[in-house]
Amino acid sequence: MQPETSRVKGLTTAATIWLLAAIGMACGAGLLVVAVATTLMALVVLVGLRLVERRLLPRQPSGVQHITIEAASIAGQFIGQVCDTFADAGISVERLEVRAEQEIATVKVGCRLSDVTTLAHLIGELRALPGVRAVHTDLHGGRMENLALAGKLDDDS
Repeated sequence: MQPETSRVKGLTTAATIWLLAAIGMACGAGLLVVAVATTLMALVVLVGLRLVERRLLPRQPSGVQHITIEAASIAGQFIGQVCDTFADAGISVERLEVRAEQEIATVKVGCRLSDVTTLAHLIGELRALPGVRAVHTDLHGGRMENLALAGKLDDDS
């Protein structure tokens, strides 16, 4: 189990490990009918309830915004400039992935943003960095409508 901010993560996995240990002990003790019945009940609960949960409970977004920067190259201080741009905007970078291919370099950044204005400002700052060809972001849960209404982003970003 890994406690996050206010969520417990990995509880089902921990409980399943204990259940498997109990099933193994039942097999070892010669209680095969009990072991098979327990296995079937566990499958119904683990698989069946996951399907029910997906249908009944709406998926909540993780809150992580993914921003992709395409650049001519990542030579020199480019990664530092990208990190500085996020730091200047008061945004902490949670994930950074750099991929350099033949003609283009791609930097994928995962961060948490609280408002659309900050996102629009950040995209503008990133586009102004030398060598940047494009900045892309995935807009979740109505953020696209907010950006379009606010007129904060150009059509080509």
